[in-house]
Amino acid sequence: MRHTATSLLLAALAISACKSKGSPGPTEPGPTPAIALSISTGGATVVQGGTTPVSATLTRSGGFTGDVLLTVDGVPSGVTGSVSTPVTSGGTTSATITIAVAASTAPGTYSLTVRGTGSGVAAVSAPFTLTVTQAPDFSLAITPGSASVTQGLTSTSIAVTITRTNYTDPVALALGGTVPAGVTATFTTTSFTVTVGPATAPGVYNLSVTGTGTPGTKSTPFVLTVVAAGSFALAITPVGGVSVEQGTPNSSKTVTITRTNYTGSVTLTAENLPAGLTAEFDPNPTAANSSILTLTATGAVAPATYSITIRGTGPASLRAPGGLESLEATTTLAVTVTAPTGTFSLGLALSCGAITILQGAVDDSRVVTINRTSFAAPVGLAVDGLPAGLTAGFASSPTTGTTSRLTLTASAAVAPGSYNLTIRGTGPALLRAPGAPNAILASVPLTVTVAAGAAATPDVLDYDFATGLMGWAPGLSCPSQAQPDWGAVIVQEQMFVMNGRGPAGN
Repeated sequence: MRHTATSLLLAALAISACKSKGSPGPTEPGPTPAIALSISTGGATVVQGGTTPVSATLTRSGGFTGDVLLTVDGVPSGVTGSVSTPVTSGGTTSATITIAVAASTAPGTYSLTVRGTGSGVAAVSAPFTLTVTQAPDFSLAITPGSASVTQGLTSTSIAVTITRTNYTDPVALALGGTVPAGVTATFTTTSFTVTVGPATAPGVYNLSVTGTGTPGTKSTPFVLTVVAAGSFALAITPVGGVSVEQGTPNSSKTVTITRTNYTGSVTLTAENLPAGLTAEFDPNPTAANSSILTLTATGAVAPATYSITIRGTGPASLRAPGGLESLEATTTLAVTVTAPTGTFSLGLALSCGAITILQGAVDDSRVVTINRTSFAAPVGLAVDGLPAGLTAGFASSPTTGTTSRLTLTASAAVAPGSYNLTIRGTGPALLRAPGAPNAILASVPLTVTVAAGAAATPDVLDYDFATGLMGWAPGLSCPSQAQPDWGAVIVQEQMFVMNGRGPAGN
């Protein structure tokens, strides 16, 4: 440790000795001249850049009136001392020694000595312990120290580390340097993000992150690279127009997105659509490179060819005034709407169109057939003209199949009598708008006779396998007919006995 001496010269007042008048007598030995030194404290703690006062008291005795030199020995580099104007009263002189610690002085504990020396007297000293502590301070660091941000977008989070020494007060963070127009930073206590406006010029900017607190303003370098936003283009694949049949969704087209230095989302919309023609995109918005387009035309759309526009746009914030025109693209598609080319008709799978059903009985022998001609859409089935107490249901409705079993249920309260009903089939509702083709509507008549209930007694049904003639017992549904469908035998909550005769092979 390098020691330097900080000296203090105290001007002592000369005190004249009292002498008696007359002839001198014998000379007697006088008191021994001496000085004594005391300080107000044996030590102090001083922060770097700070000061501390120490009161010193010097006492003369033995007739000593000379000057005394005060020095501080053992001081480290950067520590100095200064003395205020001394005050002398009698043989005592008081002064204040101000010890100043430079900001560069290394923290630590130092053993100092305050020493007093004079001519003709023995030197005196007083120990003093100086503890130097580090000044309140902080430093900044960011990770990473640079960021590359596309026009109109925001950077990922950048970590900020504040290293504190004897300092707990807030630190105000900011983006420093020559910040380009359109660039802003959002800080938390531990991180920040940088947002680049769509009009900020691409380039490399040497900036800094600054922190301001009581110890001052600190900074650390930050390099921002602004990248041009890029662009994207749209196309329809497969190439060419598309034909959409009324009532049948068409998902044969895909919107492809070709990106150039752009990874953000794209929102797709369809424009110039006629009323009744809709367009859906999946997914939408999309950060991928394609989206499936589904077109659906109702019966309200007149068959014709329509030119529609597919538009893709980037985030709305990028398309504000002064934003990026490159983040918007369009393409066109010719859509030809056609009327349904197929038809269908209805029929009963059994040969007789009349049914007799007892009160309280259930008839599920009838199968409705749907005869389709190039018509694949679902067909909904219903029965019109039902009286109170007679209900009808179908095994499947709507159905894309070719058959559906009809079940008639007569309650005990339904009035006996014959009822002329209609089995109605309809295509999808979107095809049945005003002006829709008749081909999507079909019907078949059905007569149902409800008979009063009878006791459950066995009925005998004779069937001749050789001639195919059947004799119907009372209460069954059809009159005698040739070669009826075996499924036409209806029990209707009665018992029957079938007597068959004919070749054994039948």
